[in-house]
Amino acid sequence: MPWTAVVTSGNSWLSISSGVSGIGDRTITCSFTANASSSDRTGTIRVTATGAEGSPVDVTVTQALSPVPTPTPTPVSVLSVTPSNQAVSKEAGTTTFSVYNTGTGTMPWTAAVTPGDNWLLISSGAIGTDSGTISCSFTANTSTSTRTGTIWVTATGAEGSPMDVTVTQAPTPVPPTLSVTPYNQPVSKDAGTTTFSVSNAGTGNLQWTAAVTSGGTWLAIASGASGTDAGTITCSFTANASSSYRTGTIQVTASGAASSVKDVTVTQAPTPIPPTLLVTPSNQVVSKDAGITKFSVSNAGTGNLQWTAAVTASDSWLAIASGASGTNSGTINCSLTANTSKSVRTGTIRVTASGATGGSKDVTVTQAPTVCTATLDGNLMLHIPVLSYLIPYWGAPSFIAYFVYEYNPTYPALILFKMTNADVITVPTFGCTISTISDDLKIHIPDVMLADGITHLRVDMEYSKALSTDVNTYFVVVKYGVVAN
Repeated sequence: MPWTAVVTSGNSWLSISSGVSGIGDRTITCSFTANASSSDRTGTIRVTATGAEGSPVDVTVTQALSPVPTPTPTPVSVLSVTPSNQAVSKEAGTTTFSVYNTGTGTMPWTAAVTPGDNWLLISSGAIGTDSGTISCSFTANTSTSTRTGTIWVTATGAEGSPMDVTVTQAPTPVPPTLSVTPYNQPVSKDAGTTTFSVSNAGTGNLQWTAAVTSGGTWLAIASGASGTDAGTITCSFTANASSSYRTGTIQVTASGAASSVKDVTVTQAPTPIPPTLLVTPSNQVVSKDAGITKFSVSNAGTGNLQWTAAVTASDSWLAIASGASGTNSGTINCSLTANTSKSVRTGTIRVTASGATGGSKDVTVTQAPTVCTATLDGNLMLHIPVLSYLIPYWGAPSFIAYFVYEYNPTYPALILFKMTNADVITVPTFGCTISTISDDLKIHIPDVMLADGITHLRVDMEYSKALSTDVNTYFVVVKYGVVAN
């Protein structure tokens, strides 16, 4: 049986090197090139024997792929620093951190303290390769707060880089510190109790005691006279029957503590004063002319003072122009007609405040007569209604003159009156004792009625050239005496 063999697929890499044809049993030898691809490949050889059963027959050559070379792994460094934090005491000292390369390859690293943490230094191990130790030194922490410094470890290209680790330093403990609140307790006038809170604002044990240092006659410590750290001082007090506030002091002492002595106070309200009627002045001395004078009403106590004012029935020449009633403070304005008589007259105003202390007050208005009597009122204003020359001459005028007392600190013993005004007048036709002035400016006043409306004085004054100026004219009292009634 003759036959032939031929490559039908894969002939770019597969060929028959011998046995292309033959008769009967023979061997077909194939050659193939290397498979440089990354997959298996198959070539086909067809053997044909014309007329024979089963002809043609395809046989295959399957060539395996070229194996992919295993790449050499790239070294990977992994930075590890332990522990992540070192807790240290308040005192100066040292501590350490361990650096490791938990990966492969070589890992150079550096360590530095972050800026601002000037109390923390790297004393050794600022640089290294793979494993190593960072030693840190630190100063004492004198503050009362915990502080934390950071160390930055860097390994360029390594996983986990950079890594921060910290040093946490304990504070210097705050000594026991005494605190007492509130600093003052206001209480009512009635007997009772009040409290103060004591606490330790620092650390350690605070041993304290409390004692009353002022107000001991009405203030006492009922409980909490001593304690440790936190506590309560309870104070008892008696009723305040006076009309004034009173304050007692409690001194809390904690030996060896900061702020070891604290004074706190109890302020007790007074017993209120009832409304108290006050009317001033008690008397107003006025001239003979019609006019207005006034009185001031006030409440010298507490609460509301309701008051009314009325002229007594017999005093028809005196009337209340305004201020006939009021609450607490006010002004009573009185109008008066001219006194055409030759006698002093006095009118009374009654001020009434029901339920008040001094609930009824009488004040008076004393009016000078139409005579030549001079007056000295409560404000030390001297009024001379007629002032004539001692030796009159034809055409010589008379005057109405006004003076006011003035204290001179340089000459405290002198009784000085400054002339404030003088006007020419017509001398009254009725008979009276007239005040006189001499050519050398000496004034004689035979009758001066004082503010009380009762006392009368005889006064002599002289012009003071030494004290007078172009603006002010002064007279000095050289003699005075009481005029008998």
